[in-house]
Order: sequence, then C-alpha cells, then structure tokens
Amino acid sequence: MKIVGICLIKNEDLYIKQCLKNVLDFCDKIIVLDNLSSDNTVKEIKTLNSQKIELHSVNSYLHTNKFIEKYYSTDTWVLGVDGDEIYDPIYLKEFKKELLCGKWNDYWHIKGAQINVFELNDKTAKGHSNEFGCRGCGKLYNFNQVKKGHKAFLPNCERLHGLCVDSINDKRTTLLSFEENNLRFLHLCFINRSSNNIVENKKKYFIVPNPASISEKMKLEIYACGKVVETNTINFFN
Repeated sequence: MKIVGICLIKNEDLYIKQCLKNVLDFCDKIIVLDNLSSDNTVKEIKTLNSQKIELHSVNSYLHTNKFIEKYYSTDTWVLGVDGDEIYDPIYLKEFKKELLCGKWNDYWHIKGAQINVFELNDKTAKGHSNEFGCRGCGKLYNFNQVKKGHKAFLPNCERLHGLCVDSINDKRTTLLSFEENNLRFLHLCFINRSSNNIVENKKKYFIVPNPASISEKMKLEIYACGKVVETNTINFFN
C-alpha cells in the first residue's frame, strides 16, 4: 500500500512549509503543483530538502488530474492537501496505522474534520467547524476503489474533482468531531498566507484581508457557518 499526497498551491509562502512538513511522515510521496507563485512559496518548499516531494510548475489549476492518473485502480490512498490546510501530524501517525492494517480498505472516501480558521495566534485557533455544517471534510481517497471509466480519469479536470462529483459507492466514513477524528486539520481559509500581502506591523499569525480567488461573500457562505470552536495549536505548529 502507498499513500500519495497531491498539493495544488499559489502564493502560500507563510504556511506551505508547515503544511508539507506535517504530512511528510504520513505520505510516501507528495506531488506539489505550484501555479506560478510570485512570492517565496517555491523557495520555502525547497528548504525542506525532502526526496518525498516532487515539485512541478503548472500554468493552471485545470489539467492537474493527469499527475495522479497512474494511481487509479491501484493499492494507493491519495490525500489532497492544500497550502492552507495544516494537518495534525500526531493524529496522522495513529491514522496511518489504521490504513496500513487495512481497517479502511472497503471505504473509498475518509471524511476528515476541519476548523475554518478566522483567528490564529501562537497558542490557539478559532473558527467554524465542519462538524456543524460547513463545507469540506478532507480529501483522502482509496484509489483501489476507483475503477477505469470513472469520471475521475478525465485528465482535463482539477485533481480529485471527478471524485467529488460522482460517488463510487456508499462506503464513506461518518464525520467525527474535531477532537475524535485522526484525520483533522486547520483550514486557514480566512488567514493571510502570502508575504505578498503582509500588512505593516502585523505578525503572520494574525488575520489580515485575504485576496482569495473566490469572493468574500461566497467564502463566508461556504466556510463561515455553524458553531464557532477553538482548539490548541500545539500539535499543528512546531
């Protein structure tokens, strides 16, 4: 069995190193697709100096499915991790044991738990939990369950999006709470993640306007709903 990460990024230099560092032990390989970043994202990735990381430059987020095509119908789990997703490496270590022993072999999609963070400091993160209705639940897929002919094989799609559109079967995990779920992460969707946008006298951990590709209104509708929760960040940042 193999675990492959695929990361599609653009201008994520403030947190990309932590993002990748936290999943390095979990993954056997991480395919990083940089969509023409203009900040120090690529430089930060290279400082990790890991043979597990396969770095590519892409002109668009589309046509990125081709990088994982060869893993369909193989004994491979694929984790879609974005530059604004900071996984808990301690919990991932326990979760990897479950994958390796075959506990989840019959499942095609494992639901993760996330907090859509709008306030972050050195000790805590506060945001909206997808346990209470927010969009998103992680992107970990069992490619052994995806057979040839499925929409996911289309090379002109964004990576993993064919899987999001069309279910394989009804074997998906039930979403657990953030504290109970070993596949848990902080989603920094409301936090500035690029040095291009640093506000003078503001530390990177504090919220500043985020020039996201989607509108602020849409982002609020997708990620800012449900109950606000707070968690300790000691596992996530080191």
